[in-house]
Order: sequence, then C-alpha cells, then structure tokens
Amino acid sequence: KMKSKLSQYEAYKKGAESKLMQKEAALSKVKEESAFQRHTISDLKNQLYQLQRELDDAEENNNRNHEGDDQQRNISQSKSGLIIAPTSSSMSTEELQQLALDNEDLVKQIEELKVQLSQYQGYDKKLHDLQRQLEEAQRHNSASSSSS
Repeated sequence: KMKSKLSQYEAYKKGAESKLMQKEAALSKVKEESAFQRHTISDLKNQLYQLQRELDDAEENNNRNHEGDDQQRNISQSKSGLIIAPTSSSMSTEELQQLALDNEDLVKQIEELKVQLSQYQGYDKKLHDLQRQLEEAQRHNSASSSSS
C-alpha cells in the first residue's frame, strides 16, 4: 500500500514538473514577445513624435508664409489705399495646397499610429496579466510540490 502511494506521488510530481516546464517555456516565450512589443511601442512612439514634429514644422512654415502674404498685402494696401495683389510670394498656391495635403496626410498617419500604440499598450497589459498568472501558478505548483 505504501509503495502504491509512493508511486502515485512520484507520478504526480512528474506531472507537476512537466506542467512547470511547459509554463516556464510559455513564460519565456511571453517575455520574448513582451520585449518585442515594448520595442515596437518605442518605435511607434518615436515615429509619432517625428510625425508630430514634421506636422508642427509644416504648420509653422505655412503660418509664416501666410503672415508674409498678409504683411505684403498690408504694405501694398497702405501705400496706395487700394488692395494690390503681391507680385511675388515665397510660395505658390500649388505649394501651399501641397503643404495642406501633406499636413492632412501627417495627421492621418499620427492618428493611425496612436491607434496602433493603444493596441500595443493593450497587448502589453494582457502580457503582464498573463505573466502574473503564470508566476502565481508557479508559486502554487512549487508550494504543492514542496508540501508533498
């Protein structure tokens, strides 16, 4: 009877060790995925920052060009009392339209990156939850195997 109990415990121990090894392998895989996700999040944040800077620069250039046009108009208007279209502008209408289109594209790209970033942050939270569950299972497993 003792021998059968002993063999039962040994079988239970082997099963628990096997489960623990599987969970450790899964944890290792999860940790690798977590590192990859963190790297991806970092890259996305950098891209978002870069696009935001490009957008800010483009808007600043656009505003500067409009201010120059307004100053040119004000000078022309004040000299003659009539509104005279400036003869030369630092940027053509086509260039300004292209800048506006580029700004719209940058805004769309930023919004898409924000969505991706929030998805990856959701994945990161799920990953942390899974890691916590796995660690709890390992503690439970080691506690139950040490009590036997």
